[in-house]
Amino acid sequence: MDLYPLVFFQIVYTTLHITILSDYWIVWILESNRGHQEEDDLDTTVDTEEIIDSSDDEDLKYNDCFDQDKNDLRYHDLKCSVCQSFYHESIEKRTPNLLSCGHTVCSGCAKMLYKIDFNVCISCPICREKTDIDYNYDELKKNYALLGIIQEMKQDKKTWSFVIILFTLRYFNIWFSLYPLVCLQIVYTSLHITILSDVVIVWILESNRGHQEEDDLDTTVVTVEIIDSSDDEDLEDKDCFDQKKSDLRYHDLKCSVCQSFYHESIEKRTPKLLSCGHTVGSGCAKMLYKKDFNICIPCPICREKTKIDYVELKKNYALLGVIQEMKQDKKTVQRRHSLS
Repeated sequence: MDLYPLVFFQIVYTTLHITILSDYWIVWILESNRGHQEEDDLDTTVDTEEIIDSSDDEDLKYNDCFDQDKNDLRYHDLKCSVCQSFYHESIEKRTPNLLSCGHTVCSGCAKMLYKIDFNVCISCPICREKTDIDYNYDELKKNYALLGIIQEMKQDKKTWSFVIILFTLRYFNIWFSLYPLVCLQIVYTSLHITILSDVVIVWILESNRGHQEEDDLDTTVVTVEIIDSSDDEDLEDKDCFDQKKSDLRYHDLKCSVCQSFYHESIEKRTPKLLSCGHTVGSGCAKMLYKKDFNICIPCPICREKTKIDYVELKKNYALLGVIQEMKQDKKTVQRRHSLS
């Protein structure tokens, strides 16, 4: 207040300006007074409930363990069980690698476990089963099912950002046709905050003052220093994810052969790992094994052959963990709704 009275009054004025003349409150007041007239102008609104009700009943029958609504997935489901770092498709040490037991660890932890066991094998940190490799931990296959989920989530994030922008422009156009004064108010407020922001004013005043009287500002906290002093490794861990929840479409959890949802308790729907790192349902693995005269299982994606009996295939435990966590989240949400 003593240093920058203009800034202080600017903050107070901006706060009152946004609170009193907010476009949200203006629209709400005008809509209430209009008595919900001219509803025909908004006939283009899509009723999502009708879309859900008109979905394929046969598909819903086979997917009784899932809702057609999108479910939230917590990011700790996509963490390495050893270092608790997020998996990443482009960072080499964060690539999800498969052990022979079916569990998944990141490439960096696989290297660490390999060196701990004197470069002979890799002991699974979960079940302790040993994965024998020929003096090269790089031979471990990637968990492509998990990588597909990560890529799909990142793609969904970009898609939703684009959809939000389009809907914002659409409703801005509708509001401008109904309330031009409100739209001008929105533009004016945005410019008002941007141009006359207290941060910009402080920066200009500080530049013009030639950095004098610095002793009077010893208590000022520079947020840039706080950001720079943060853990760089932690920021690297989360550079591909926001801390907010992201939506996951259930076709990411389907078998690439029969397009059926994976399931942890239905035997033929259990996700099984091939030697190449791709995942198929247990029933499809059996079918592919018999189709190749009981010799090997050809991967339907990369055509690499897995030369073991289909019964010996390991489960994709990382994928099963994701499915179980999603079902648990669904039960939690339903319990909250029932209590409310």
